[in-house]
Amino acid sequence: MQLEQEGKLSEAAFAWREVVKEDPRNAPAWASLGVALSRLEQFPDAVAAYREALALNPKLPGVELNLGLAEFKSNNFESSHSALREALAENSKSMQARTLAWTQLLRRGEIRRRGEISGASFRGRSYQRRIA
Repeated sequence: MQLEQEGKLSEAAFAWREVVKEDPRNAPAWASLGVALSRLEQFPDAVAAYREALALNPKLPGVELNLGLAEFKSNNFESSHSALREALAENSKSMQARTLAWTQLLRRGEIRRRGEISGASFRGRSYQRRIA
């Protein structure tokens, strides 16, 4: 949306709210509202918008990652963990999802002593190794 590109984030969020008011089943509009709200650092509202988008279309690309990031920035690490696992299942090569997942594990205390991971699990695998 042009408003976002111009840095008019409040106006963009307002416009996306109007779109979802008119068409509440528009999953991409909910996701775009979440992006605008995240950029405004209104993370709880962004989380709600992302969750609505996923409820309407669970396969909408990138929304799990955005949800995980918004949850992370809201200090909701358990919710962030779940969303990031889904994001990694969607795209296991996503460097952003991997970095957020490792940072989230560090904050949760699951990475100990010089990078040792205890019981960290992504995509059904358990990692018990040292990281560089």
